[in-house]
Amino acid sequence: MSWPTAHTALVEVADRVLGSPAPVLILGVDETRRGKPRWEHDASIGKWRRWHSGFCDLSGDQGLLGQVLGGPAAT
Repeated sequence: MSWPTAHTALVEVADRVLGSPAPVLILGVDETRRGKPRWEHDASIGKWRRWHSGFCDLSGDQGLLGQVLGGPAAT
């Protein structure tokens, strides 16, 4: 079974069982790392960087809501 097939099946079951998430009253945004860091070379400034922005529920118990590549002000 391929990863996309397994992931699609998991998401369908999770959506049914968990339902919609509760509203987030206080959203935390920070550059965080989960797992092994993946460093990227930014040729425009000649430096190695690792940017991931995490979004978490600070007022409730939903924890990490998502994580995306990016983090500097330009992103």
